[in-house]
Amino acid sequence: MYKKGFTLAEVIITLGIIGIVAVLVIAKSVNTYIEKQHVVKLKKAYQNLSVAYNMSFSENGLIMDYISSKDENPGWYSTPSQQAFRDYFMNYYKNIRKGGLKYNTEGRFYSDKNKSTIINLFESNSYSSFITTDGTLYVFRYLGGSSGAWADRQNLGDKGMMGFIFVYFDYKPSKISQLGKDVFYFSVAKSEPKVIPGGATTMNKDPLTCYSALSACTQWILSNDNMDYWHCDDLSWNGKRSCE
Repeated sequence: MYKKGFTLAEVIITLGIIGIVAVLVIAKSVNTYIEKQHVVKLKKAYQNLSVAYNMSFSENGLIMDYISSKDENPGWYSTPSQQAFRDYFMNYYKNIRKGGLKYNTEGRFYSDKNKSTIINLFESNSYSSFITTDGTLYVFRYLGGSSGAWADRQNLGDKGMMGFIFVYFDYKPSKISQLGKDVFYFSVAKSEPKVIPGGATTMNKDPLTCYSALSACTQWILSNDNMDYWHCDDLSWNGKRSCE
């Protein structure tokens, strides 16, 4: 009896489909692994910043006083002020290199999900940085206790804002990073000697701020151990905490 087998074309098509599915599965697995690694790294970075801040506050007092001791004319656009703000934390880290950023295109990241806006941070009279041996970059911006727009964005109001910190994971100078994926935001309030994760001031408030402002995703990750805001659009502080 004649039995019909698969034609060569059918075999090739089947193998092609299997290959495509395999690539998609592997890509998803790799992405999941990277996200889990970034969750761990973010928790470590937050802990390290908090420990450094507490130690520095104990030895040096308030940030404003420390910066005033290093810069006769402290200001938003003063290089000594920016460096002093960085050093307030950096002096309590080991195995680091000052000036992780050097050139005017080295600290780029997309600030929105559509990748329509690129923010560029670089070593200057506006920013100062250091990088650790594991490739984590810390970029500091001193704002001198501002109670204006920067403070309002974080709901700090009259508390004022000493400055903010961006943390980059797996940093490479030529890479355009992504806020909320491998770049994360922290702020430092004037009247509260602590590091505040982006989004902490809007915790338990819906709709989830992280969807419209990726700088607010830091607290979500620290609280929920996931970056699922990239994968579903119905997460909330008072409801669904993961896509699964």
